Amino acid sequence: MPRDKREVIGLLRLEIENIRRRGFGALFRESILCLNRGKSFPTEPCRHCVLAEFLPPERRQGPIPCFDIPLDNAGRTLETLSRQASRQECEQAILAWMERTLARLEKELAVERAKPAAG
Repeated sequence: MPRDKREVIGLLRLEIENIRRRGFGALFRESILCLNRGKSFPTEPCRHCVLAEFLPPERRQGPIPCFDIPLDNAGRTLETLSRQASRQECEQAILAWMERTLARLEKELAVERAKPAAG
């Protein structure tokens, strides 16, 4: 479900700030980005989540799709990192991905705003 870029930017900013202030909860599952945050079992389809936009189409049907978001250029995901790295390394990878994604979206939005309106 495509969302307004400004909405995604706002949510990412808020989540990054929350992480810096309070640290991580359950990775992605306690994020303000998660539609099922705080629920003992999912009640909303993950395909409606803002994070779904960052998933390759073939990975959108997994049990916890956000765990399959490529977090770096090597394509490592939270799913793969959780088996290879410490929790702290996973948290650092997620925060770095959020910061890079936020910077990219802000740059894209600035470029879009700088374009003359079609008329």
